[in-house]
Amino acid sequence: FTQTGFAATEPDMMIYPYPDPYELTPDDIAWFRSCRSLWIDAEAGAPGIFGPGLEPETMRSVSGAVYKGFQRRMEPIQCAAFLHATFRPGRYAISGGETGAPTVVEVTETDITLLKRTSWRAFTIDSKRPYRDLNNYPVEMAQALGLQVSKDDQGYATIDPKLDQELRALHKKSQFVLQAYIEHAELSSGHWLIPFNGWDAIISPRCRPVGQAAIDRYKAAMVVLAERARNETAVELVVPLINTSAELFASP
Repeated sequence: FTQTGFAATEPDMMIYPYPDPYELTPDDIAWFRSCRSLWIDAEAGAPGIFGPGLEPETMRSVSGAVYKGFQRRMEPIQCAAFLHATFRPGRYAISGGETGAPTVVEVTETDITLLKRTSWRAFTIDSKRPYRDLNNYPVEMAQALGLQVSKDDQGYATIDPKLDQELRALHKKSQFVLQAYIEHAELSSGHWLIPFNGWDAIISPRCRPVGQAAIDRYKAAMVVLAERARNETAVELVVPLINTSAELFASP
């Protein structure tokens, strides 16, 4: 699934797997709604989106065909949702999936702000650095929310211990906020722009549909990068590609 470059013939045609626009069917939407947000118990821990019958533990042992089939279906749907779906604060009924999981979750503006900051690796949030850059993820959560962050004696960012515990609890809640997103974020079937390179782009849930101006800038930038690929290596284009997708997914 990892694509390595651009077509050398036409500057506006990439050898990435996804056309513009990508057709999202009603069956795709229904399948996405049936997926589950499950916790990955590694490093800091974080949730991911798993297909029906799949779990973090079983993903390591499924056949290559099952795993690739899941990837093939999830990647474009997730990218379309993260770019085009609307997700608002509210009280949402959610499906269970684990013993003791709530059946209702109250999603606040704070929850949505943090969801938009999550750092994704394909269909899972990065369990080592769930909010993009730091191992000390509560500090990064505090920064995202505009809460007080200070420096310790060694110059490292730190927060009040009570706030640290509150933010860790909010991070655990993200599993159920994500489940509410899977089941209730507003997205219809149709033809949608998704990143030409899918998960290789830098993606995160916008929770508000991307505007046409951002889409136009993305397409124009990708044409420029395709032209540059005639003379530059894939390694040289990594940072420009990251910046292009980051702008596409940036919160308004």
